[in-house]
Amino acid sequence: MAERYEIEPVKNNVLTRKVSSFWSWVIIIIAAATVVLIARYVLDAALESISYTYGPVQATPISEDYFDYEINEREGESFITVTGYHGDLREVNIPDEIDGLRVREIARFAFMSNDVIYTVRVPEGVSFIGNMCFFNCPKLKNVYIPESASEIGGWCFGKTENITVEGINGSEAQKYCEQRNIYFVGYSPDYMK
Repeated sequence: MAERYEIEPVKNNVLTRKVSSFWSWVIIIIAAATVVLIARYVLDAALESISYTYGPVQATPISEDYFDYEINEREGESFITVTGYHGDLREVNIPDEIDGLRVREIARFAFMSNDVIYTVRVPEGVSFIGNMCFFNCPKLKNVYIPESASEIGGWCFGKTENITVEGINGSEAQKYCEQRNIYFVGYSPDYMK
């Protein structure tokens, strides 16, 4: 009868150590990513609970010096078009007048890629809000659009996630939001007086 030899497996060989080390790093990376995601969720929830106000968006009036604007004229009336914002406030209340003229328009790109603003209140009397006006504003959560806004650009809120638009029930703002699946909070005109 032939002799049988048994081969003993090599313990702790290089391949086993590399695979074990690889999976250890994968577990560490997954755990770290999970901690970061949970911390971000908790921080976002805390900021939202602090900043959200129940009722229409309210913001402290701010100086017109924070705004870039142009004076335009249409049908014999001079008016202001806000073209940009260069302030550092989180809550922005666009004034209804600048230099004694009514603010009637918010130009396209006016707030684009602003990473400071959290709340914006557009004043009554503004009839036009340009395309990509609030495009890619990562911290923007609430915008009040008045009933007077009859034209809102198609990509007004493009790449701005989790936005809540507030306005008057039945307004152009509500129709705009419904067509684009943007969360809308509506108020009756009497409530806003």
